[in-house]
Amino acid sequence: MKTIILATLLVLAFSSTINFEKDSNEGSPIGVFTKGFFNPATSGEAKIESFLRLANELIPLAEVSSANQHPEGQRLGYGYIFCTGHVGDIFNACFHATAELWIGWSVTQGNGNVTGNFAVTYTPFTFLRAGANVSVESYPAEVGYGGYVSIIDITIPIFASIGQSALCYSGNFNFAPGAFFTQISTALLECEWVITTSGQPKTCGKVFGPNFQHLSFPLWNGYQNAFLSNTCFNF
Repeated sequence: MKTIILATLLVLAFSSTINFEKDSNEGSPIGVFTKGFFNPATSGEAKIESFLRLANELIPLAEVSSANQHPEGQRLGYGYIFCTGHVGDIFNACFHATAELWIGWSVTQGNGNVTGNFAVTYTPFTFLRAGANVSVESYPAEVGYGGYVSIIDITIPIFASIGQSALCYSGNFNFAPGAFFTQISTALLECEWVITTSGQPKTCGKVFGPNFQHLSFPLWNGYQNAFLSNTCFNF
């Protein structure tokens, strides 16, 4: 009998949509409003929208509606780059400037803390970041240094767990602090030379190494809010 109940709960829990909406700062006339839905039964059926809220007006920023079409999220951005040479040259210096808005979600699955549990976490996210850096490369290495500002960093993890005797779910809203920070970046260059009658053309790629944060200056505080309190249904 318990097996039948568990199977029924699994079907009900993962065949209905999960809706959410949250404002980054409800008490302020300016904020970022995020809303959407998931269908746990299929990772491709979902929609997330992000808006800039000015007073009572919502200005669309971005929308993503299919994890299959945008597996890493939807990106809107601006980029500029100027280099003195080319990748793989004996010496090359570059200036990069970027501003980008990311909106999307990630899905992670795994066993819960209790034997027999199944757990899944859907995490919608919205990031707005900008920055600039200068990099210097001399084959086979590259190092860069830049300054960046994190304006919006929102994640909304929604957690569901099904065990042998209970179905539980919860949801958090995380608004990370805004900050200006500097960062050191590293990379290795991989080049392939092909000898031809017209010269030695080369094709180069990069293997990005670790990044190291150098300085950090907080701009405003972040906060967390459990908009879905931890709730369990025993059976």
